[in-house]
Amino acid sequence: MNKFLLLAILLFSFQARAQMRLTKDDLVELKNRLEGNFDSQEQSQLDKNFSNISLHIKEISLNNKTKPNLKTKTKTKSVKQSEGIYLYVEQAPMATPEKPSRQCVYFLSRKGDSVLSCQVFEMKEPNRFAGAWGEPSKLSKLTLDSLVEKANCILFFYKNDDGNYVGATRYNGCENNLKGANYATTELSIYPSMIISRVRGFDANDKLVWGNENSGYRYRKFIPLRRKD
Repeated sequence: MNKFLLLAILLFSFQARAQMRLTKDDLVELKNRLEGNFDSQEQSQLDKNFSNISLHIKEISLNNKTKPNLKTKTKTKSVKQSEGIYLYVEQAPMATPEKPSRQCVYFLSRKGDSVLSCQVFEMKEPNRFAGAWGEPSKLSKLTLDSLVEKANCILFFYKNDDGNYVGATRYNGCENNLKGANYATTELSIYPSMIISRVRGFDANDKLVWGNENSGYRYRKFIPLRRKD
C-alpha cells in the first residue's frame, strides 16, 4: 500500500475517533470516573521508577458562582451549576499523606459536540485545605474568585471507541520551571476504575528534562467515595 495512502487512512481513523459525538451524560460520567480515592501502589511494587502516590478527587460546591477572569476577550460571566462541575484534587506521597505535593481545582465542562474540557485552577494557601477530600468542611472558605487559572494548561478530552476518555494539554503553552523546564505537558486516560497520568517537563528546545518518556503513573481506585447527606 502506498505509504501516503496509509498515512491518510491512519489520520482519518484518528480524527474519526477523536470526533466521536458525546451524549448529555458524558460530562457526569467523566466526573464519576475521576471522583474517588486512588493510589499507585501496584505500579510502585512492579516498577521502582514509580513511587506510591495517593490521589484524591472530590466534587465540591464553591461559595460563589462568579467565574474567574480567564483573560479572554469575552466578559467575565456567572457560571450556572449545570454548566460545569468543580472537583478538588489532592495528591501526596503515601508515606506522608498529611503533606500534599499537589492541590488544585478542576472545572469540567463541555466544549461542543465531541470535546470535554478540564480547566486547572491553583489555590491560595493550599496547605490549609490539606485533607479536605476526607473533611469537606475545610473547603467552606474556598471561593471561586480566589482561584487562579493555570493559563494554557487546559486538558481537552475525547471519547474513544472503547468508551474511555483520553485528554491532553495542547501545544507548549503550559508554563513550568521545575528542574529547568520551560513548559509541561499532561496526558490523561480515564477508565472506570483507573487513571493513567503522564506529566512531562521540557526545556525551551523541546528537550525532555523531567517525567517518564514512555509511560505514566497508573492510579487505581481503591475506595468508593462515600458521600455525606
